[in-house]
Amino acid sequence: MAQLGAGIGHKVSPNIVLILSVSVGYTGGFETGDTRSGNLGVTSIAPYKIDDVWRANLGISMRFTF
Repeated sequence: MAQLGAGIGHKVSPNIVLILSVSVGYTGGFETGDTRSGNLGVTSIAPYKIDDVWRANLGISMRFTF
């Protein structure tokens, strides 16, 4: 897994700062097994695989000091 982020702040007044932040994350991929177990015992299921999972975040916040 890898994650990269950055943010910037702007002082609107002596007590208020607006902050914009962005980040991007990569977690690779994963796959499920071909069986599951439960109250009926072990049953076969169709496995699936997901490759190249990416995530992007955008955040806006305000900091007020008094």
